[in-house]
Amino acid sequence: MSKHTINGFVTYEKSYGKPAIRFSMYRPNPQYSPHEVVVGEHSVEVEVPDEFDPIPLMVSALEEKKRLARVALAKELAQIDRQISELTCIEHTAEAA
Repeated sequence: MSKHTINGFVTYEKSYGKPAIRFSMYRPNPQYSPHEVVVGEHSVEVEVPDEFDPIPLMVSALEEKKRLARVALAKELAQIDRQISELTCIEHTAEAA
């Protein structure tokens, strides 16, 4: 096991009427999170197993991202195909003058 220290901030936010205490590695920006305030700085020590391999999890996340991209592309292509179909199915009848 290897030990790692994570430095961050304990924050407080009242969300939907309920208090929420969180730990964040970044100080919240009042401009973007005006309802989240810093309670104090804090360090957390975690143990990571020596045999921990993040690669399968990273590959899995990328595979999911790829799947979602394919779904989004398929929807966009279907919409384009519908538009093409609508345009090419319009009958043009010009009256002879």
